[in-house]
Amino acid sequence: MGISDKVIFQQDDILDITYGHLKYLIQAIGRICRTKTKGSKILILSCFDNARLVWKTVRHQKEMNLNIEFLEFSKQARMRFNIDFASFVKSPNEANRIERSTIYKINSYIYYKWTLESVKEWKELREFVLRYPTSNTDHSQIIKDHYIEFNEAINEYSYDGYHWTKYGNDMCEYRNSVSAKSARLHRMMQIPGLQNYFAHAERQYAIDFELGKYVMCTSLFQRIYKGALGEIAGRFILMQYQIDIQEIEDIEFFECFDFCYGDNISFDFKNWYKGFSKDSYRQLSWIKRKAEKSGYLTVFVINILYEGYQHMEIHEDKKMPVKIITIPWLYNVNKKVYNEKAIGKIKEEIKKCSLIQIR
Repeated sequence: MGISDKVIFQQDDILDITYGHLKYLIQAIGRICRTKTKGSKILILSCFDNARLVWKTVRHQKEMNLNIEFLEFSKQARMRFNIDFASFVKSPNEANRIERSTIYKINSYIYYKWTLESVKEWKELREFVLRYPTSNTDHSQIIKDHYIEFNEAINEYSYDGYHWTKYGNDMCEYRNSVSAKSARLHRMMQIPGLQNYFAHAERQYAIDFELGKYVMCTSLFQRIYKGALGEIAGRFILMQYQIDIQEIEDIEFFECFDFCYGDNISFDFKNWYKGFSKDSYRQLSWIKRKAEKSGYLTVFVINILYEGYQHMEIHEDKKMPVKIITIPWLYNVNKKVYNEKAIGKIKEEIKKCSLIQIR
């Protein structure tokens, strides 16, 4: 049995060989090798990505009943392509030091009183990651402090672990990932006009993750980049409907919410996946406390892209004069439509609040 370089699968098929599909491949190889009408040597044609996925999947499924032919296939896949996962990150120790340092830095911003200096640093960090999610050089102190260095140019990686982060160069290796896909960047670029808005000379935000030896660390990606991406996209969509929301300038309430309209309405944009309904419900009490503290009467919690949830929800509490309206999506990529009902509700609340005396 041997492995050839010849590609016989389409790329989409290769990426779709997961646990469910693997059993068919196992059965097929077993039947091919055990048929009576066969030669003394059997050549299994595969490609690098296919062989690598086979090995990685088998490695995580030790309880599977694998036939001897398939075990030989996976063994030769590793030998033939010399898959070395340990050398992916240049220094695992340094990578984890950066992870811990970045978490501490972000928490120091969020959980301490904002100052003019910390607001400036936060905005600079936010703008930087939007422009450079990856880089080929450590030309900035931000990259030195908050980006992971890899031994080869990449544009995505998988990871797992809290106290000690493990990194994988295969997106099937671990359950979490830093990538344009998990940030939903490519899907957001399908919002009409947003790609040109990102690429404008004034902003120069990345519209894809280019190959680079330096990539955002996990906490920078999860806690700053994804949120910033949602904020920019959400504000852009509302601009198309002449809803001009502004950044919150009052340093005392900075980052309580993302934007405001006048003195009575605030907006909190989310770049969440399918857990929007559960996550937004879990945060209701926290959002109410922030709204009461900052004096906003209406808070919109808005997810950018459609992920299966249809209905808006309005949460009002007689004990607290705060109305929270959760909007599960503003744009449906598949149907290429905006959530006109949600836009109408935002305009309705703006009109109502414009009649309320300014606090």
